[in-house]
Amino acid sequence: MTMNTSIRDPDTISDFLNEPNIESSMPSAHQLMPTLPCRMTLTLDDVVAYDRNPRQRINPNYTSIKESIRNRGLDDEPTITRRSLDEPFMIRSGGNTRLAILGELYKEYRDLAQQAENAGNVNEAQNLRIKANEFYQFEWSYKPWDGDTNALIGHMAENEERGAMIYIEKALAVKELQDIFNQDESKPLSSRKLAEKITHSGWSIGQTSISLMVYTVNELTQKLEKALWAGMGRPQIVKLRALSNAYRNFCTSESLSPDFFEQTWHEVLTVCDDDELHIEAIRRFADQLISDELGIEYFTVTAEIDAILSGNKPLIRDVPLSQQPMTQEQTQTSEQIDVPPASLSSTVKENDRPGSAEDISDATQLCQSSSGSVTKEQLKALREKNYRDVVTLGEGFDLADSINKSPAYGLGFFIEPIKAPESEREADRVAAEQLNRNAVWLYLKQLSLHHLFLSSGERGPVEPAVSGSNLTSDHFFTLNSHFHLMRLTDKNIQNGVNKLEKSIHSLLQAADKFYGDNALYRLFDPMK
Repeated sequence: MTMNTSIRDPDTISDFLNEPNIESSMPSAHQLMPTLPCRMTLTLDDVVAYDRNPRQRINPNYTSIKESIRNRGLDDEPTITRRSLDEPFMIRSGGNTRLAILGELYKEYRDLAQQAENAGNVNEAQNLRIKANEFYQFEWSYKPWDGDTNALIGHMAENEERGAMIYIEKALAVKELQDIFNQDESKPLSSRKLAEKITHSGWSIGQTSISLMVYTVNELTQKLEKALWAGMGRPQIVKLRALSNAYRNFCTSESLSPDFFEQTWHEVLTVCDDDELHIEAIRRFADQLISDELGIEYFTVTAEIDAILSGNKPLIRDVPLSQQPMTQEQTQTSEQIDVPPASLSSTVKENDRPGSAEDISDATQLCQSSSGSVTKEQLKALREKNYRDVVTLGEGFDLADSINKSPAYGLGFFIEPIKAPESEREADRVAAEQLNRNAVWLYLKQLSLHHLFLSSGERGPVEPAVSGSNLTSDHFFTLNSHFHLMRLTDKNIQNGVNKLEKSIHSLLQAADKFYGDNALYRLFDPMK
């Protein structure tokens, strides 16, 4: 029997297999673009990810997918396609994550093989190179290119099935499809027409969703990049669009220019942009900027926006109390401050009872005249009058225990933290009343800190206002807005507030006469 002398020694087989086939006339992969579906053997060098892939974040299942491919290989291989001979093969309808993982695993095992070879472990190095090649070279199904519309929608379907996409990724896909479809139209498609075309192409989506997604891309991507890519979803975007419309309408009703609104809204969103977006923080900042521009109290803007959001017309405007002239309603009854009866509610502490009504009346008359001086005793009497009016307003909301007299400081009273219900049953019983009670308490607390709320151009001292209470900064604007509505709709609240603010107005006028420069701040700190 004749031996076949062409059989090589086992040690040289691998070298033989690696020798190039000079005689082969088969074209290389980059020269191929089949016109019919087929199977193709390619390498990682031949294939790239789809360049319009809507998923831009790492798949949340990335690690588990990678370990599965490492241990089992590809259970579900991607399909590839090609736009033209000038471009590489690309993933056709989902599989960009798997392609990236194959690249990582190939590099990982190639590097391990190199390390083993450098250490002299030839057999281990060979096994690692074989493993690396499993991830480098593959045979996948090829389908001819049938347009970006089908490719993009195929990727959307695959991505939604294999890993949750965040809202901005879906919105960007919709915007891409809008651009693709508009290329074939004489004018831009409406949201309804765009929804019909996308649905007809294989991705069911409604007109309302289309409209919100296009809004997200056009209006928010440059302002809320962190929040969007951190996963901000549809509910918050719906709220933001409603807020944007409300602020725009309010600015228009106040004759503020469209440019002012656009610049303000851009500033508000970019400053507040964070991984966790707080709608309340956006409202606070927007209310402050707009109130500064209009010269009104910022919590008045809050009430106006609430009214618009609830479908009502704008309410009334307010100005800082120290800047308010006496209203007709406040001055109609008498040119002097009404002196309440001597007997107060039993809830008022005995040593807190006000002093002489004559001092109050004399100080009031001096305040209303353009000449004359004011004494310390008269300031004290006016403070006591303020305290009495605060008690009258507060005791109807079970707040008397939170009110203390301050005869030598501030407006004549200071407010202690509101007391929480003593038991769960009591909390349930007062639940319906608690909002009104908290709103009145916060109004009185702000009055007691009046000097802090008049710094032009600065945000109100939210933390001092709620300090020591069971309220948080998030409650601040909600309660202010609610109290503003109470004042408009409840005649008793309206009368009590008018009476109190009339008394405070008299004290502020008296302070101007007594202290002169920086009267308001010296009223709150006589040492200045």
